[in-house]
Amino acid sequence: NLMAMNCSRSSSLEVGKSAVWSVSSCKPGFGVAQLRDDSTETFWQSDGPQPHLVNIEFRRNTSIQKLQVYVDYKLDESYTPSRIAVRAGTNHHDLTQVSVVELNEPEGWVDIDTWDKQGRAVKGFLFQVVVRANHQNGKDTHLRQIKIFSPRLLGDSSAPSVPFQTAEYLSMLRI
Repeated sequence: NLMAMNCSRSSSLEVGKSAVWSVSSCKPGFGVAQLRDDSTETFWQSDGPQPHLVNIEFRRNTSIQKLQVYVDYKLDESYTPSRIAVRAGTNHHDLTQVSVVELNEPEGWVDIDTWDKQGRAVKGFLFQVVVRANHQNGKDTHLRQIKIFSPRLLGDSSAPSVPFQTAEYLSMLRI
């Protein structure tokens, strides 16, 4: 099965534009649009009790190998997350935790890997970023950007060309 192959961790594609994004709460003018505007000068600011949630929903079952969050302790201080988890599932009722990271006064992009125990990218329709705690016991949070990455698959026109020549591969070309 050609699609079951493990992909290189460095070979990925940002797929956030294919998803529907929502947040558990936000201050007016500091919502999803700012979280996804490709500017590290803007941010999502939560407005409610912890945990703070970012929901990323795909129309298809999607493999995700990592997320990246942009955080800046020097600018955001007590609004900066200190513990972030990622959950994955098919809907809000079957989410399971796939990763947790502890952050110590971070500045810049933070990678959050979502590989399973077999070294494969985690699959799901719904991915949830959970801000569990902030620095200095802060209540609300700032996330300046989130990017979500899927492995590049064979047949992806943006993936590098691989000249397979095995009999099994060549027989699959005609399916």
